[in-house]
Amino acid sequence: MAESANPALIAKARRAAAWWNLNHGAGARVSEISGPYWQFDCSEAWNSPRVMIAKAEDKEWKDPKGPDSLPLWSSIESLMILCHLRSVQAGWHDRPVEKGTQIALIHEELSEALRGVRTGSQDKHLPHRLSEEVEMADAVMRICDYCGAHGLDLAFAIMEKLEYNLHREDHKREEREKEGGKKF
Repeated sequence: MAESANPALIAKARRAAAWWNLNHGAGARVSEISGPYWQFDCSEAWNSPRVMIAKAEDKEWKDPKGPDSLPLWSSIESLMILCHLRSVQAGWHDRPVEKGTQIALIHEELSEALRGVRTGSQDKHLPHRLSEEVEMADAVMRICDYCGAHGLDLAFAIMEKLEYNLHREDHKREEREKEGGKKF
């Protein structure tokens, strides 16, 4: 772990790892602190090299929707942070880019995925994968970078929206089958 990190941040990260271990009986330990992020080494917990990344600004370390949802939430959060950090490291944030342009670039990736569906082609950069698959990955990475750059809480928004959609009338099969219901 970087010793130059803020001692209060190190203490908070260690408390978060202790909370994880207490509630999940798993061996998470803080392995690195870099800027506003900390990294957990969860290899012992999953018997494979796995890392979770969390933002230091999190007000409290707690399950978003109970213990079963934390791995999903932390995976989304980690992916968002990783995509944004890689984008920053590559210099894509050296100059400000308008939000509308960033959203248009996400849309461009989806359009490229549609072209992949229409042609059934393999990706040019990853020829062992379908173009559709790689362009969807590009769209997700751009969405994660956008949310990371603008401080949007993508992980919690997804968790809350999944929960909300469980109870939406217009998402129930019987409602969709009615006259005027959503067909797709």
